[in-house]
Amino acid sequence: MKQGDRVTRGQLLAEIDPTLQQNALRKSQAALQSAEAQKQVTQATLKQYQQELKRQLRLDRDGSGVKSDLERAQAQLQTQVAQLKVNDAQIVQAQMELETAKANLGFTRIVAPIDGEVLGIVTKEGQTIVSSQTVPTILVLADVDTMTVHTRISEPIS
Repeated sequence: MKQGDRVTRGQLLAEIDPTLQQNALRKSQAALQSAEAQKQVTQATLKQYQQELKRQLRLDRDGSGVKSDLERAQAQLQTQVAQLKVNDAQIVQAQMELETAKANLGFTRIVAPIDGEVLGIVTKEGQTIVSSQTVPTILVLADVDTMTVHTRISEPIS
């Protein structure tokens, strides 16, 4: 890209090193997969505890069960139900982190907002842009096809 180049809307103008954002995206994808896998483990354990509770209730009805075993089975089931809610919340959180990572990766690509001409390049390739700058200027772009000139013309009074 150089001064005087014509660009079209959506054309890539510059790209900021995306390595950190790509890594964050991969990390958030892995976190989501992990949360989903953990939910599957919890669901499998929940089924086991449901079966154990049914067995303990049957033994209790027959009079051959131990009260503490029944109470433990009920507590384990309640714990797994609560854990399932925790897993659901972790999945939602991981999905939000994934969406944030995707957005941040998108911010590394700077595209032309309009059709226009490059009037000036402020930042050179390889130059560090300080994130504390409010809006770092990379280049100046303008639509030079339609320009309006406002001026004052003095006329002699006769």
